[in-house]
Amino acid sequence: MAEEEFGTKETEDVVVFFGSICEGIYESVKDGKLTFGDYINFIPVVADLLPAISGIEKVPDELRDLSKEEMDALVEKFKANFEIPDDIIEEFVENCVTGARLVFRNVELFKIWKDR
Repeated sequence: MAEEEFGTKETEDVVVFFGSICEGIYESVKDGKLTFGDYINFIPVVADLLPAISGIEKVPDELRDLSKEEMDALVEKFKANFEIPDDIIEEFVENCVTGARLVFRNVELFKIWKDR
């Protein structure tokens, strides 16, 4: 039986969401202080939230099935959304994917704990 392929659409949305959060934090603290007026830096985060959570239940399968080509496509998707130097973009996206895997594993652990 052939292995099922899940694609990366939902994972792309999560990676872009993580990028928006990082960009919002950076823009907010680059002057050395965090103020209420910095909320403006998080408007893209709010805009990216719905796409990131709308298909979130598919992300664990996409992450388990992630190929080198799909990872390259995630990097390209990220490049299209953020101006980040090429020498760190791959590491950034890999960290986003690793972070997503950790989040979903923690959700599984939380479910195990709550269902006891």
